[in-house]
Amino acid sequence: MSLKRASVTGLSFEGRGERIAQGFYIPVLKESVAYDRATGYFSVESLVHAASGVAGLIENGG
Repeated sequence: MSLKRASVTGLSFEGRGERIAQGFYIPVLKESVAYDRATGYFSVESLVHAASGVAGLIENGG
């Protein structure tokens, strides 16, 4: 799947939180079947913003 198909058009984001989640993580996670990420932590806020995308990942068997 391409990023275009996931409706990701702007790949430059400033700031944090909801703008990045709405513009990138949620559309991409909704179409994903796997998600690998190396990070030190997830804030509760970031998980709340990405929740609908994670739901799509789970529905896709990821």
